[in-house]
Amino acid sequence: MIIDKILDRKDVDEDSRILVSDYKSDDLHVRITSLYPVDEIPEQLRNGYTYHYTAAAFYREIVRYGAVGHGITAAMDYGTEEDVKRALCDYIDKNEYNPEIKEYINSVNWLEV
Repeated sequence: MIIDKILDRKDVDEDSRILVSDYKSDDLHVRITSLYPVDEIPEQLRNGYTYHYTAAAFYREIVRYGAVGHGITAAMDYGTEEDVKRALCDYIDKNEYNPEIKEYINSVNWLEV
């Protein structure tokens, strides 16, 4: 669900730890060695994946949800940062998710990091 992609980013932003997984669960997870110097990563974690937000990866994930995400991807394609935030907030409202999530949505950039 799209809400999970939003909350995943929020959780990572709020957590000071770097979480590493043995597998690549989606396009928002990349090899840890692509983000950090190899010699700073414990050897047993070097083949792992960690979360890394990019607008392109987020877009690819949203496209997978088909029509549900069309407003969001259209805003990312043709709109401004404010248009993307509005589309994400509309998604929250339409699906009756906790409206407090909109505070987070509006506090970060979705097109540029």
